[in-house]
Parts: sequence; structure tokens; C-alpha cells
Amino acid sequence: MKLIIGAILLCTVVTAFSATINWFIPGIESFDVNIYTTTDNDTYPVIIFLTGFGGLVPAAAYSNLLTKIADQKIIVIAVSKIENITAEYFEQKFAQFMINITDPTKGAKDLFEKNSLTTNVVPDLENQLAFLAQSAGCHVLTLYLTERCGTQYAQVRLLILMDPVDGSSPYDTHEADMFDDVARTAMNTVCATCSQLPMLTTCNFAQFRQDETNAIVNFTKGILSGVNGQQYLTFLQNPDPYFNSRATIKSNVQQITPSNGFCQSYS
Repeated sequence: MKLIIGAILLCTVVTAFSATINWFIPGIESFDVNIYTTTDNDTYPVIIFLTGFGGLVPAAAYSNLLTKIADQKIIVIAVSKIENITAEYFEQKFAQFMINITDPTKGAKDLFEKNSLTTNVVPDLENQLAFLAQSAGCHVLTLYLTERCGTQYAQVRLLILMDPVDGSSPYDTHEADMFDDVARTAMNTVCATCSQLPMLTTCNFAQFRQDETNAIVNFTKGILSGVNGQQYLTFLQNPDPYFNSRATIKSNVQQITPSNGFCQSYS
């Protein structure tokens, strides 16, 4: 299937010489794709990200998180599909998508070559490919990896699961904590957030997204870089200094009960 480059292209300047951009591509094996990448000429690792609700949440809801990851020189290919289908059927569709996006003649590499801003940016799918998913998106990717480890063109070397659930209900997983502020506000009636915990806290969502970014980037670079990536994994030995999210107990609360929400865990 021919890949179609969407008309939407957004740029965010990081320095005078570098930018992180994202662009939207509809209809790759019936999936919507958002690509987040640096424009610096080089070869970079790739994360394929499947969104929450089993891929139903538009990738744009995570734009702040994914841009932060791309700022640190990891290409993110975010996948979503506005269609209410089972995880098993979604996985079959996703398997075909993987063949398409990893094909060196018509996949992601071809997309980057045809974009004037990324002509010399190379997604290293063959050697540095990772999976990232949230909530019920984790179910789909684990199903995929149960059957195969990648495609004839690229093998998946790392899997990161955020708030994994074996189903579609996000309400007890604080799924909206990852969303951009506007998306989180719009979704707070169907997705739980830290501020809805019984202990009644207020939460620094921006700092949480930064903490998540640091963990994802360090772990991805540490694993995909092999022996040269050991420096990135030092945070695993003592992670506390790397997580600065804080909970503020509301003034009308005298006692709290420890919770699994990120605010309490990181305080």
C-alpha cells in the first residue's frame, strides 16, 4: 500500500540549529500515524508507540510527552486507530502495519527521505527498534510479540509498558496522567488521574511527563546501545534522584493513605 504524507506539519525550535518536528500521516494500513523527530542529520533509534484504549486515543493527546522524547534524539512513530475492534483483530492489523513501516523501500525510511526537513535523518529500524505502549495498547503489543519478534526487515529489541492493563478500562490506571493538559481535562470523565486519588492530592503533571521521558529515554538508549549504553542505565540502581514529581496534600485533608498513584510513589 502506498504511504501518504499528510498535510499537517508542525515545528518546534529547540536551538538555533536544531528542531523537533511532528507530522501526521493518515491511512498506513488503515492506521493514523504521528511522527516525532529531530531534524538533525544522523541515524537514530526508533520507538513505535501504541496509544491507550488499545490504540483508540489519538497520538496528539500525548504530544508533549512524545516531543520530549524526540528532543532527546529518539524518533517516535505513534500509532492509533479510531475503530472499536478487539485486541486480537487489532494485532493482526498491526502486524501488517509493521511489515509496511519497516520495509526499507516504502516504509519509514522512505517517508523521511521524502520530507524536505528530514531527508538526511535516518530511522534505524534494523538495529535500534523499541516498542512503547500505554494501558490497553500494551495488550496489543504483547499479543504481537507472543507471535513474532518483528518483521523480516526489523526485530523489536525492547518493550516498555506504561500502566499496562489486559482490557480496555483505564479508570484505575491513571492513564490521563500522560496526556497533554488540554487532553487530560477533556478526558477526565473517562480516565482517572492522580488528582482523583482517594488521598486528594494535587499533582505536577508537567514534571511527571518529564520524569517519564527521562526514564523512557535512558532505558531505551541503555538497552539499544549495548555495551556503550551502560551509562544510561545507572538510574536503575538509584532512581529516586531522577523522579521529581511531587504530591501536594490539599489543605482540608488531615490524613492520607499510601496509594499506587505516581504522586505518592515519587514523593
